[in-house]
Amino acid sequence: RELRRVANERAARQVSQSHQLEDQPAEPLSPDEELLLVRRFVCHDLQQLCAHKRVRALERVQMLAAVYFSRVYAVRSMMEVCGGGVLDPRVVMCTCVLLAAKVEEAKDLDAAALESGAHLSRQLILALEPDVLTALHFDLCAHSPLACLDG
Repeated sequence: RELRRVANERAARQVSQSHQLEDQPAEPLSPDEELLLVRRFVCHDLQQLCAHKRVRALERVQMLAAVYFSRVYAVRSMMEVCGGGVLDPRVVMCTCVLLAAKVEEAKDLDAAALESGAHLSRQLILALEPDVLTALHFDLCAHSPLACLDG
């Protein structure tokens, strides 16, 4: 919670200093508002993307992507500028699904499937991969409750 608050404050300073809407300062998100958005993306948008007819991600991939997405936004803010643009949660979500698919060796899920499922360019999804890996501190290990069910 402390890491999220620090990231939010850092990004809020950036937003208030640089972004203006018709001569009025842009209103940054509070840490609680940002947490609600993260939960919405994990609980709703990620599930819709993984259930899309072109994506059809395995349950393991979906769970791992949710862990990655939550970890990214535990240390980064949705308002942060990254690679010339805002750290868009839709692109981060797709990148997390792609990373999870690579870790789980889901060979049928690639950037092209995510491109058609999320209506985002595959170059955008792939370009954010190093930033997401950096936010994850290159730690792709996550323990899943499904492992004990497999036997």
